[in-house]
Amino acid sequence: MKKPTTVEPSMLLFTSFWQDKITFKLMPISESCPFVEVIYDPALDILVVINKQFKESFHSIPKFDDNGDIIMTKSPRKNGKPFREERRSIDTYQEYYITEKAEQIDFINMFAVNVETFDFAKHMEAKEEAK
Repeated sequence: MKKPTTVEPSMLLFTSFWQDKITFKLMPISESCPFVEVIYDPALDILVVINKQFKESFHSIPKFDDNGDIIMTKSPRKNGKPFREERRSIDTYQEYYITEKAEQIDFINMFAVNVETFDFAKHMEAKEEAK
């Protein structure tokens, strides 16, 4: 098996919140970093990697009138939203979801400059203890 090429660590680990839970994230610290952000989602036990590359995808967005105000509906729609929506093609950052624990740890070890001093595993272990 061929050994992967070495990458220059270009992200910083830090403590943060995600959906009202304490977690860790990684932020880029150099222009050469290929990612915008990395988030560990403790509820789903996944590592979300947001790449700098864009992809075109469809999203439902609020519909606006000529004054720039959201057009409201008389009663909430089936999805519970009280305003009209329209589907639009929008460029969004490409996202990747790393689900395997060993692969998550490998990724963090490859890209985090402070992997030796930041205890990211405690956030992953909290999920394991809750099971």
